[in-house]
Amino acid sequence: MTAPSTNPAPLLDELQALGAPAWYLDAVGAPQGSRFVPADDGTPLHLVEWNAGEHAKPALLLLHGYRANTHAWDAIAPFLTSRYRVSALDWPGMGCSGHRRAYGDAYAAAADLPAAMDALGGGPVTVVAHSFGGSAAVHAAHRWPHRFARLVVVDSYIPVPGIDTPPQGQAVGPRRVYASRGEILQRFRLMPAQPCPPWALHHMAHHSVREGPEGWVWRFDPALPARVLGYETWQAWQTLQTPVDLIICALSLVAQARDRLQALAAARGRTTNWLEVPGAYHHAMMDQPQALREALLGLLESPAMQAAGATN
Repeated sequence: MTAPSTNPAPLLDELQALGAPAWYLDAVGAPQGSRFVPADDGTPLHLVEWNAGEHAKPALLLLHGYRANTHAWDAIAPFLTSRYRVSALDWPGMGCSGHRRAYGDAYAAAADLPAAMDALGGGPVTVVAHSFGGSAAVHAAHRWPHRFARLVVVDSYIPVPGIDTPPQGQAVGPRRVYASRGEILQRFRLMPAQPCPPWALHHMAHHSVREGPEGWVWRFDPALPARVLGYETWQAWQTLQTPVDLIICALSLVAQARDRLQALAAARGRTTNWLEVPGAYHHAMMDQPQALREALLGLLESPAMQAAGATN
């Protein structure tokens, strides 16, 4: 099983034609390694690595959201390599990871993280996780706290009893085949819908499709279930022993519920602060990558964060 070339020259030319700035082209064009490691059930898990050979640095693992893939982090990851050995994981059924007969919720997805962490060297890992990835990482940190040096949860929706009524997601339905790359790229949408620079949208769209025997299809498995959110992540959150930081996006739906954020911050009997990225919607790595990058660097390079990473 092989992964496609990460950011080939023709794609960079397309991004430049759409007005992508030089810093963005340099970031998404940074060299990446790619390999597969087996999950417990044998499903191939796809890892992208930016500086895998720098073994003296502590490991940092980036986790994407639902139906996305590792390339959501392309404009962020290269800026984290000065201090960390940076990798990103494709969840099963998404990106280039293998598909399964059946999928579970965030609790089930958490079971795939130990295999990925073992592949990074086996010691405690700093994890930065967005959206669905954040929910899964909370469950993993609850079950295996010794595997985490620290957890940064980025704009993940964690329903709180008495404040939220958990929503039901949308199923995709049968796989649709498109006649050309151009046609399927035009159909690409962010969920939830939000503004986004055209080059960032095109970059993510390019990495969300593949050409099959009959035409062009989405990379994610259409059999992925509608994401159903319950209170299980909240229950895990309350007993976390892992050091946790919250990053929220100022224009995201998550940021509109201050009572939820206050409940999350106080739930574990000690302060958990949140950091807000101004002007950012939910997919901040696409619409405000520089602001998100600065927020992450501020957390990851703080003395407390460095002390946590030093144990890796």
